[in-house]
Amino acid sequence: MSRPPTVPAVWAAFANASRWKSWALLAQFGLNAFLLAVALSLARRDPDVVVVAEDGKSTYVPRAVAGAALVRFLEEQKQVPSDVTVVRFTRDFCEAFFAVNSATLDASFGKALGMMDARLREAIRKEYVDGKVLEAMRAAKTSSRLTVDELTVLQKTDALIALKARVTRRRWSMVEGRWDEDRPSVVDTLGVELVERVVPRTMERPDGLELAELSVSKETPGVR
Repeated sequence: MSRPPTVPAVWAAFANASRWKSWALLAQFGLNAFLLAVALSLARRDPDVVVVAEDGKSTYVPRAVAGAALVRFLEEQKQVPSDVTVVRFTRDFCEAFFAVNSATLDASFGKALGMMDARLREAIRKEYVDGKVLEAMRAAKTSSRLTVDELTVLQKTDALIALKARVTRRRWSMVEGRWDEDRPSVVDTLGVELVERVVPRTMERPDGLELAELSVSKETPGVR
């Protein structure tokens, strides 16, 4: 028949068990810290890409070799307008708003207004109505061509994009019912500052952009 453990032996057993639990807790804390570091690293890393074809076949593409075109496409899918979209939207607006053509004025001006937010649209509409600007443009019987000489993104955030452009507009008058571009043209050089707002993509806003601010400065016109 075995003898019961002595009091010192019992305390020694408790001490050994306590030390084992302490090491187990330290190991658990160490493992948790490692897993947290891995999770943070993965969260900061851009995800790789899985391209799914129409037939359901998937292709794994590491982001490092995805290429600029695919990365741009992914940005578009995340509802973030790419730099290419911002440039095209800005050029389209400048063409619609500044390239005055008496024959197509209503359509182009309406398109430009449609690219603005509600506040800016009403302010521009009121300015043009009160100043009888459209009537003067129609009566002038002019046609024009616009070139965007410079376009710079000054600042870009998740919500707003500030840009600066320099555009040249050449204007011709109608002669005997037709445009005569062989005649000297009036040349305007315009400095344009714009702020574009990133918005959800809709039928009205397929680019995910709308114009929120517009400022124009005009250099002295010349003749060429």
